[in-house]
Amino acid sequence: PVALAGSETGQLLVVDAADGAVRWAVDHPGEIATAPRLAGGNVLGVWRGSDGSILRAVDVETGALRWETSLGAIAGAPAVVDGTVVVVHGERIHGAAAHGLDAATGAERWQTPLAGWWDAALEPVVGGGTVYLLDGMGTVVALDPTTGAVSWRSETGRPLVGGRLAISPDAVVFASYDDELMVLDRADGRLRAAEPQPGVPVDVATASDRLVVALRLASPSRVEARPVP
Repeated sequence: PVALAGSETGQLLVVDAADGAVRWAVDHPGEIATAPRLAGGNVLGVWRGSDGSILRAVDVETGALRWETSLGAIAGAPAVVDGTVVVVHGERIHGAAAHGLDAATGAERWQTPLAGWWDAALEPVVGGGTVYLLDGMGTVVALDPTTGAVSWRSETGRPLVGGRLAISPDAVVFASYDDELMVLDRADGRLRAAEPQPGVPVDVATASDRLVVALRLASPSRVEARPVP
């Protein structure tokens, strides 16, 4: 077991999860703005620079470079499903596409255009063989990672606090800029609830059958666990 970290100065760091000992660190130009991912025996990281972004796969044991591919100026974090790396990137804010890459070689398997307000804060979530993507205007897209086919697309019209969403067995949840928790049905993207919060919901996560919400500027600021709406 290892823990992964990326820095604003372009360092990718792998430490032992048991004692925190540094196993290795590598440096490349640019910044790592989203969390690195494990894909089999590789660590995946996106380095973002002024001339675009690069997705690199490095060996988890040694840090040796396995493959790399150039991405557009807009590039989110990668998600990994059954040997396929899914990443959204493009040259323009409305000209992005989701790409499926072979996790072992980086070769492209499929490409799906995605209209929307995509940016580098994008954090995909994987569940039940589906990749869920959230753009900056509250549009959620459910993708098949094998083919790139869109299962459903739901436009809520709610700008975001951040690019993270959470999933439960039957719901997709994210926090909006209007201090709401947006709850969509996982099966078809139908909006189930838009719940006003007593503070600013800055992050959400799920644990078993509970929704965990971090509230800022509440009375007091706090973390709550509650049933999924």
